[in-house]
Amino acid sequence: MICMILVSVLIGSSRSLSQLAGQVNDAFYQGVNGDGLSIQNDLQQRMNDAYNLVVVGRRYLQEDDAAITQVLTAREALANAQTPSEKYQKNNDLTAATTELYYKLQEQQLSEKDAQYNSQLYAELSSRNTTIQNDGYNQMAEDFNRTLQQFPANLLSKVVFVQPAELFR
Repeated sequence: MICMILVSVLIGSSRSLSQLAGQVNDAFYQGVNGDGLSIQNDLQQRMNDAYNLVVVGRRYLQEDDAAITQVLTAREALANAQTPSEKYQKNNDLTAATTELYYKLQEQQLSEKDAQYNSQLYAELSSRNTTIQNDGYNQMAEDFNRTLQQFPANLLSKVVFVQPAELFR
């Protein structure tokens, strides 16, 4: 009877903790409310805006210009990043690269339309970063991690191999 109770507790704990971990993971990709307003969506939009900034840059700079290459490299690295902390670092790299390209383009004689587009793209890139900073994912992940630190979850999580959520930091 005791073995059955222990097995039931382990199975139930595993299921509950795995479900909570899944909800945290889903929040990163689908949004805290499951509405698609997520960090991953904002990162995708930032990658799109960065590419559009490169398109403007190619009209005024050499194809192999370091600023253009850095944006493309940072964009690809962000696209290939797997974990929230990797994505955070690669997003910072993309921010630095797009900022450099933006200011380099400010020094060029852009057409009125391209000057306006350049400014709009940079504003959108900055705005998305602000949105990401205010996303509820990190709070949800911290709450989950605190749950894993409390008894009995701290013991059960080790037995059922549930890991703490990675923060977007």
